[in-house]
Amino acid sequence: MKKLIVAAAVAALVLPSTAMANHPLGNGPGGQVNQANPDGFKNRGQCQSALSAEINRQRQNPEERVASRQDQKASDFQRDMLDRFECRSEDDGPYRVYLR
Repeated sequence: MKKLIVAAAVAALVLPSTAMANHPLGNGPGGQVNQANPDGFKNRGQCQSALSAEINRQRQNPEERVASRQDQKASDFQRDMLDRFECRSEDDGPYRVYLR
């Protein structure tokens, strides 16, 4: 029972850090795009282009990815990132990368 409690506590500490690393404000592709463009983009196409370029850069260089995704196949990484992030405008403001 004690081992189960310790394992649950470790998982609770690891999972939030992994989620934050992939969050648009973290070090994942969405975070890199938002950090490099703090004022956002004028249209969705510009945002999507920047996001796709960053995903491709990280797809080609696994060491540039967050640690939890470095061993992922390039095609799986690209699919997961395109499914996970989107460009949108909130309240008619600039376009930024958000989690889906």
